[in-house]
Order: sequence, then structure tokens, then C-alpha cells
Amino acid sequence: MTAPPPPDPREEIAALRAEIAELRARILALENLLGAAAAAAPEEAPPDMVASIEAQEPWGLRPPSGTAEP
Repeated sequence: MTAPPPPDPREEIAALRAEIAELRARILALENLLGAAAAAAPEEAPPDMVASIEAQEPWGLRPPSGTAEP
């Protein structure tokens, strides 16, 4: 039995160039999405839009009395 012939380097290079072009197009699309999101986002969120830890933990930053510290 003989080993299969090695792949043609020109075909490999062409395939890699095509993959690079596809990745560049995807990066450009993602950059455009990010730019659009950044342009649409308000400069600073109003205080009522800022999440508070108290909404998740009613006792605030300290555990309730009578509980053990982690």
C-alpha cells in the first residue's frame, strides 16, 4: 500500500486565503454591530436604570444578623 500523495500547497494556500477573507468579513460585521450599539447606547445610564444589589439581597451588603460569615 502506498501513502496518498501530499496535498497541493497552492490549494491549501487558496483555502487559507478564502478562510481569512471570511473571517475578515465576519470581524467587520461584528465591528459594525458594536459601533451601532455604542452609538445607540446612552452616554450614562440614568439612576433608575442602574441595577442595585439590594434588589437581589434585601439586607444590602452585609448578611442578616444571626447568619455565619462565609
